[in-house]
Order: sequence, then structure tokens, then C-alpha cells
Amino acid sequence: MTDCEQQIYSNEYQDYLIEHTGDEALIKQWYDTDCVQFASRRFAVIYQAATVEDAGIRARFLQRPRCYGLLSSEQILNEIGVSAVRRLPALELFGNGVLVGFVDTGIDYTHPAFMNADGTSRILSIWDQTIEGGEKKPKGFAYGCEYSNEQINEAISASNPYEIVPSRDTEGHGTFMAGIACGSEDMDSLFSGAAPAAGLIVVKLRSAKRFLRNFYFVDEDIPAYSEADIMRGLQFVSEYIESNRVPTSIIIGVGTSLGTHY
Repeated sequence: MTDCEQQIYSNEYQDYLIEHTGDEALIKQWYDTDCVQFASRRFAVIYQAATVEDAGIRARFLQRPRCYGLLSSEQILNEIGVSAVRRLPALELFGNGVLVGFVDTGIDYTHPAFMNADGTSRILSIWDQTIEGGEKKPKGFAYGCEYSNEQINEAISASNPYEIVPSRDTEGHGTFMAGIACGSEDMDSLFSGAAPAAGLIVVKLRSAKRFLRNFYFVDEDIPAYSEADIMRGLQFVSEYIESNRVPTSIIIGVGTSLGTHY
């Protein structure tokens, strides 16, 4: 595990969002940090020891990430008109050739709701931010582990899938949201997601650090996630979209009571 990865996971280091011009060396010098993660063309995440007091002009440019909790939706497809619209002969909108990205609590990749008729997975990639010391980090990301469609298919066919792909959705929320959006059709159970033929890109968010929970008065037993990790998750999905040139919808299953409430 690299020093930067250790800082990302350690509760002894605080995460901050900053606006940047793309000069990593200048960021490290200005903010006295050796760990920088770019979250977008505008924002980066830096990591500083929790014991360090922000001083001088630099403190004005530090932004503490907000803390996000889980959201949910249980509308029935018939009530929102999905079933009627997608079966029109001129449309046939089942998600073929489309991807759906999920930034949430992960996914139960062994669930049949996310498999093709031949038993292979429709999940093309999982980035699990919670796995420390992962062997295959996404390019440009200093933490977590990425699992490909090939690895997921290998795991599904194995006697112990989690020896190959150890990513689990311990909350169940991400699996629930993915099922609503693009779970496979199951006529026996009268179940179908809105886009049952779509491919999936999944980000499992890591839990917010202690210092962020304390700052926003969030108990340890409540699922909560840092804005910085959510932004990195969005970047992961966006880069996958740009590399593969596939039309994609992104579902972020978390929200916050902070802000304008629109």
C-alpha cells in the first residue's frame, strides 16, 4: 500500500476539496501535502494530517466535503408509465446498447437480476473503494480495486465467488437501486427493471471518515459517504463512458440535507 493510499483510508488524515489549475506539483507545495486526487477538471481532493491546523490564506481555499446518506425510490413501473411506453413496437426500450452507472453501496453481482440469459454478467466493471491494498486500481486512482466483466464472470462460475471478486453490498441499497433501474425480467415473479437489457458500471462508495462524521454530527452506525468519494466515483464512470463511447445514465443513490434543497 502506498503512502497516499494509506492517507486516503486513515482516520488520522482529513480530506478537503480544492479548486485547481491542473498543476499537481503546485498543489502539493501550496497545501503542504503529498497526496492529491483529481476529482474533475475543476476540483481535486487533498489529504492532510488531522492534527495540522489550517493556517493563513490557504484555509480560505479549503472546502470540507459534505456528508451524504442513502436515498430510495419504490415507484412501480406501471405507475410511472415505463411498462406501457417501452413495449411500443416503434420503441422497444429495454436498454439494449446502453449503460447505467451506479454510485452507491455496491452490488450483489451474484444476483440473477444482473445476468444475461446465458448466465454471464451484465456488470461491466466494479470499482470498490473500500478494498485497501487492491491489486488493480483504476488508472489515475490511488485507492480501491477495479474488477472487470471477465473477473466477475469467472467469479460467478466459481464455487466461492468472493475469493475472486471480494466486493459485497453489505447495505443492500445499491443492489436494490440497480434492480429497480435495470434488473432482468423475471416473468414468473412478475418483476422487471426499467431497462432490463442495459449494462452496468458500479462504484461502491467507502464510508465517510470519523472526522467528517463528527463535523456533521453523523453517528457511526448510519451509512454516510464523503462528497469527495462521490465525485471520484462520478469521475470513474465518466472516464469509462468517454473510453467506450456508450450512451450512459448515471444514478447517484445518495443525498444530503445540506444546500439549497432544490
